[in-house]
Amino acid sequence: MRSRKIELFIFIAALTVLLFFAVSALKKTGAQEQDKTTSLTTQVITTIKETISSTAVQTTATTTQKQETTTAEKTTEETEETEEYYTEKETKKKSKKSGAYDCFEDCVFIGNSRTLDLKEYGLVKNVYASVGVNVSTVYTKCTPGSSRPIMDEIGRKHFDKYFLQFGENECGWPSESTFVAKYKKIIDDIKKKDPRADIYLQSMIPISKAASDKAEFDCTNERIDTFNSLIKQLAKDEGVYYIDVASSFKDRKGNLPDDAAYDGVHLNKKSCEKWLDVIEEKI
Repeated sequence: MRSRKIELFIFIAALTVLLFFAVSALKKTGAQEQDKTTSLTTQVITTIKETISSTAVQTTATTTQKQETTTAEKTTEETEETEEYYTEKETKKKSKKSGAYDCFEDCVFIGNSRTLDLKEYGLVKNVYASVGVNVSTVYTKCTPGSSRPIMDEIGRKHFDKYFLQFGENECGWPSESTFVAKYKKIIDDIKKKDPRADIYLQSMIPISKAASDKAEFDCTNERIDTFNSLIKQLAKDEGVYYIDVASSFKDRKGNLPDDAAYDGVHLNKKSCEKWLDVIEEKI
């Protein structure tokens, strides 16, 4: 573009010089010759105007072409980004259909037998849980197949997110403050051992009406609601995340539907998949 402007400048300068000599000649010639010279001068001026006009048109066309090219490139980039986004979403869906939730590959679930079912069904890979474990025995009980206590597993490998669920086995404890204090210790220890991780406290999922009426180990839906309030406040006090899973599993009367669990407490595979879907939507 700069080279073309220089060429135009030289051309106009040459025409201007020619015009100067033409005017000089005009002063020295007769009337007939003056008419010829005037005609020549008019042609020179017309040529200069046409050259300037042509150059302006070409400059505008070049600018427009560059703008169109830039717009096309930007549109292509946006299309590629959109395709990548939907490809990632589709990959997650496919991973669910194949059985495992790949979106939790860098996460770990810690809890009791309900949490253990997530691994038993092959839905998530990283699970530190055991039957009957609570916020106290998590320091002594081991995950099936391991000789190391659950809390000793923490820090051996970094996880992006920790999903904790406790409370069902503690509903019969005489002191709610003891439950809160021991749960707080777990949170503090995870922060020390894996400081870059995010911690999520999950609400306890309700149990069926029949199981609640049975009140084994004093575990009822009324007690579960009470403990969930404690857990929510604990998450706020400790600066960690709280996930309300319970609301997604309550029927109109606040109970777990009978078809959601095989014994009124432990979820079947379909309900465990729903559990993970709820978590994925909320994080």
